[in-house]
Amino acid sequence: MHYIARATHEHAKAGNINNALKHAKGEFVAIFDCDHVPTRSFLQMTMGWFLKEKQLAMMQTPRIISSPGPV
Repeated sequence: MHYIARATHEHAKAGNINNALKHAKGEFVAIFDCDHVPTRSFLQMTMGWFLKEKQLAMMQTPRIISSPGPV
């Protein structure tokens, strides 16, 4: 896991993702929002589809949000 910060904030989240993908070295990339809590079986439930369906390039899954609310 790596932390990447940009000097500018052009194109907000899309710009951050595009910038991070330039630095990614893995064959697969998972992107989570800061308040997303993936299930324990997330990789087991998703990676098989990429290995089975060679033309699959992207997958969007339901997300579980953890937000404790204001203090």
